Amino acid sequence: MIKRIFISYPKNWPFLNLKWILICLSIYFVFDLIALGLSWFFQVPIPPDFRRVLQQPQGWMLKIFLVYMGLARVFRPHPEGKPKYRNWLKTTPWHPGMPLPLGPITLNFYDLVLLAVTGFMFTKLGMHAELAILLFGIAYTIAVMLKLLSTGPARIDYLLSFGLLLMVWVLPDVRLAALIVVAMYPIEHWAIRHSLKSFPWEPQDEKHVVPLGWTFSRLGPEPVKIRVPVFDAFIVALLFGGSVYVTLSKSVPDVRQGVEGCLVFAGFFAALIRFGVYCGGNSNPLGIRARIATGRLIIPGFDQILVAPMLIAALLFAGLVLGSQRSFQPAEAGALAAVVVLVLFGMGPSLRRFRLTGAYNISKLNGKASRHNVSSSTANG
Repeated sequence: MIKRIFISYPKNWPFLNLKWILICLSIYFVFDLIALGLSWFFQVPIPPDFRRVLQQPQGWMLKIFLVYMGLARVFRPHPEGKPKYRNWLKTTPWHPGMPLPLGPITLNFYDLVLLAVTGFMFTKLGMHAELAILLFGIAYTIAVMLKLLSTGPARIDYLLSFGLLLMVWVLPDVRLAALIVVAMYPIEHWAIRHSLKSFPWEPQDEKHVVPLGWTFSRLGPEPVKIRVPVFDAFIVALLFGGSVYVTLSKSVPDVRQGVEGCLVFAGFFAALIRFGVYCGGNSNPLGIRARIATGRLIIPGFDQILVAPMLIAALLFAGLVLGSQRSFQPAEAGALAAVVVLVLFGMGPSLRRFRLTGAYNISKLNGKASRHNVSSSTANG
């Protein structure tokens, strides 16, 4: 069995990378060959303006090629997302720490050769050589982040997101941005090796549930799939606020106003979605007229889910009033966006707690309400 894994391992995989380097060279020189062919056919020298025109498609093709290679370096050899490859790998003596049969996910010497060749081509086009590292690194980082979401450790994505945000903030300094991307690679390398330890990443089998009708299904303590811990809510709020700050600081004033308007609209819409998630299949135990007639204007068991949407609406309304008086600074807009996101995801009650202890009427998802009232008063009665 040990021999089987070594026989299956494609030892010529570096030559596959060499193939991509040759493709990169052909992409670069195809336009020069076209120019030389036209010059030979018409017997005229190549004008300098025509050479500069050819450099633009050359640069764009090299950029697309590097982005593709950065994504392919993770998606092509990774067992996650390839059921046949993963199932075959489970039947072999392979274990974390051994080379993957379809090649490594982490970078190696041949990737450095590819980056050196493309960097040299960028210098010939009058661009920064570090642009090759930047484009390849961004694509590689995004691919790693997507894989970590399904293989873990998923929270490393937060750290990588902060790195990408810092990289965007230092632009247009290409060299510093490329240096940040390079500094992020040790984290990605560790995360990839750590994620392989949890191979084969098979989801837990769901328990068989006997259907008892929608009423009993709603009464049962179902596991809540929508759950955001406070730590995750805080980090997401920081990331979103930082993204807003970077976006507005890099935008011109006219574009900034449009972005601010879209963010305010998105905030109101997000508050409405949160309220809809909590009210999905749960209706108000007492209507407005019933509350006035009975004197129970506030029902804490149900009205607690209104606090977060109303607070978000108040923050956004205050932002609109302040924005009408003077222009919003990027730091102020980022702070407001971070607070709104923190309230949206981190403010209680949790969905599970509300469904287990809240006061509401259980209703079908199609809107037909039942007469089952879940509240402390009915439970005692």
